[in-house]
Amino acid sequence: MEYNEPRPLLFVKDNCPRCERLKVLLGDKLSNVQVVNTSTSDGLAEAAMYEVIYKELPLLITFSEGDSYIDTAITGIVDSVITHDALCHSNCVIK
Repeated sequence: MEYNEPRPLLFVKDNCPRCERLKVLLGDKLSNVQVVNTSTSDGLAEAAMYEVIYKELPLLITFSEGDSYIDTAITGIVDSVITHDALCHSNCVIK
């Protein structure tokens, strides 16, 4: 039996400049991931399930052979494209 990996999960939040910028950068490739909006109760519940509450956004979780991996490098990539300011920092955390 073949194991099909779930699509990567991209956790984002409303009013998060980094999240919005990443969505623009990904463009059509955004269809390759499942976007989870942590501004909704369902999204927040999913963040809790993966134990990523209070992590900086955007946050990508990938899957390989049944294990999940949190990709923290994505925040640095987006930060290198946009200016990181205090507003972004306070709005780019799951809470």
